[in-house]
Amino acid sequence: IRVCEINISSLAKYYKITKEAKYWQAILAVREKFVNGQGQQSLGNINFGDTLNSLYKATNDERYRNILLQLANSEISKFDDQTNTPFYSITVIRTVFIPAYGISGDSKYLFSAENFFDRFNAVENLDSFHTFNAVELADTLLSLSNFSEKGETYKAQAHAVLQKLLILWDSPQNLQFNGDYGFIDALGRQQVNKSVLINGWLTNLFLSLKDESFKNPQSYAK
Repeated sequence: IRVCEINISSLAKYYKITKEAKYWQAILAVREKFVNGQGQQSLGNINFGDTLNSLYKATNDERYRNILLQLANSEISKFDDQTNTPFYSITVIRTVFIPAYGISGDSKYLFSAENFFDRFNAVENLDSFHTFNAVELADTLLSLSNFSEKGETYKAQAHAVLQKLLILWDSPQNLQFNGDYGFIDALGRQQVNKSVLINGWLTNLFLSLKDESFKNPQSYAK
């Protein structure tokens, strides 16, 4: 059940696409926790808002939509006081405000997201980010670019972040670990390791920009 809880957003997406009963049964095992609004304090760990959005789209259960909007309204009431860390704010934008805007069309969520990035320079602050946070930053900017009138600006910033993250690409030409054509999870860390999550996430983001050009990381990796 704990595994289903962590992966329920993906399970909901699988169910929406396939309608296979095994995914629905996995959702049923933990859905009441989300219907009751539990786990809200684990926002950053289990992507609570994004999970609610996925469940709503998979099941059309209005309870998930209502809880998501309640969560978004709770976050927006304290979002602009600038007491949150940038990492938390980016997580809120990606997993709460963007899904809330997508299902409601309420511009206040989009405005708060744009207001944050008007103040926060993604590229200049990247050196203070660990790998996970940097990848989330790029994902957030790309997601926001799909909704905002400033979309080209956010897409360009995401491109710049991903360009910097190419230094993590481990290949025979840019050997950093074992050269197996994967991304190392090493930004802001001492040890070198590889994460399935980081590899899949970064690969997906680069594929979404497959028609754009990036500079060879060998030119600035050393």
